[in-house]
Amino acid sequence: MDLFAKSYVKHARTFLTPKDVIDSYETFEYFLVKVFGRNLSLGDFQDFEAFLKQFQSAVVTPGREHMCSLINGIMVSEEGVASEVAKTVKRYAHAKSYLFSLKGWSEIRIAAVDLAKGEVVISRRGKKLQKLCSLQK
Repeated sequence: MDLFAKSYVKHARTFLTPKDVIDSYETFEYFLVKVFGRNLSLGDFQDFEAFLKQFQSAVVTPGREHMCSLINGIMVSEEGVASEVAKTVKRYAHAKSYLFSLKGWSEIRIAAVDLAKGEVVISRRGKKLQKLCSLQK
């Protein structure tokens, strides 16, 4: 990966003092950015998706306090994104529930950024990435 970022937030409800914790939950968010110096092909997308699924299996540890893990994969192409890749990214949705969501859930969001055209294609669940990936002219 060309860029990696991780966010961890623990939310807790307390009673009277910070030591009197009623309940708490954890949220994780990961950003993985890969830059392609060529036209983005369907094979590149499939390899990137497989990597994100392996990453999800490796880093998500469901448990009592785990609420969600969001994995954001961003593919940046300097020379363009193939039309079949854009269609596949738009239709992409992957979410996984752990013990009927009692131990949390995780989802993968994908965005494809075309620097040549100045366009961003985002998966169904990744609409929150729109603002992050938007290109200003």
